[in-house]
Amino acid sequence: MISDKHKFIYTKVGKTGSSSIQTQLIKLGGNQSHLGHYHILDDINEKTQNYFKFTFVRNPWARCVSRYFYVNSRVGKRHTAYRNSTFNEYIKAKGPPYEENDDRKFLLTFDWCSHSPNLQKLYEKKHPFENQVDWISDESGKILTDFVGKLENLQEDFNIICDKIGIPHQQLPHINKSKHKHYTEYYDDETRKIVEEKYAKDIEYFGYKFGE
Repeated sequence: MISDKHKFIYTKVGKTGSSSIQTQLIKLGGNQSHLGHYHILDDINEKTQNYFKFTFVRNPWARCVSRYFYVNSRVGKRHTAYRNSTFNEYIKAKGPPYEENDDRKFLLTFDWCSHSPNLQKLYEKKHPFENQVDWISDESGKILTDFVGKLENLQEDFNIICDKIGIPHQQLPHINKSKHKHYTEYYDDETRKIVEEKYAKDIEYFGYKFGE
C-alpha cells in the first residue's frame, strides 16, 4: 500500500494482521495505490524512495498454523491445493518445483500477487515456505523497511507507526481471524523442526522462538 498523502509504503505480508492494518489505513483517505500484497521492490521508485516504509511480521510457527486454517476456511476457498491435507501434510509439503498435474501450480497465477513481479518471483521459488524477510529485502538481502512491527505487539507497534507518519493513534480491528487452539498444540518434533529450518532467516533476524 502506498499513500502519497501521508508519504508511506506499507508492505502487506500475508497472515500478519495485514487486512486489519490496511483497512484502518485506507480510512486516512488521500491518493492511495497498490492496495493488497506487493513486494517492497515493486513499490519503491523515484517518487516513493523517501517515503516511510514499514511492515509487520509474525512468529513463523504461529503464521503456519494461521495460514493452514485460513486455506481450509470458507474465506480461503480459492486455496484448493491444501484443502484436504492435514496440518502435518501441509507443513511437510515440498512446494515448488510444481509437477504438471499438481494443483499447487495455481499458486503461480494468484491474482493477488501477479501484479507484483517480485512477489510472484518469490512465490514461484519458495512457496509455501517463503520467509517474511524476503518480502522486504532486495536481491542482496538488504532490508528496505524503516520499521518492522510484530503481530504479537500489534497495537503498540501500530501506535509507533502512527506517530511516524503523523496521524492520531488508530484502534485496529481484527479481520480474517482464524479460529484454532494455541499454535504450539499443532506441532510434533518433526514439524516443529521443519518450520525452524524453512524459516531460519525469519527466526534469526526477528528473534522468534517456539512457544512465544
